[in-house]
Amino acid sequence: MGELAPHAVERREDAVAWLRRRTTDAGKGEEPDMDDGLDAWLAWMEQHRHDVRPAAIVALRRALRPL
Repeated sequence: MGELAPHAVERREDAVAWLRRRTTDAGKGEEPDMDDGLDAWLAWMEQHRHDVRPAAIVALRRALRPL
């Protein structure tokens, strides 16, 4: 996405906005303590999301660099 965004004609701003939102996406967040609530821990374990912030920052830097 980051490498393609600078070349986009119609949806460049949409791509950059999407990447900016990803820079704050911490994924699943911190693991809850099982002692505080087994249901909360099980719900957290079912999520399949990773912290995408580092990759989003790299992609955003590529998208915003001059051609």
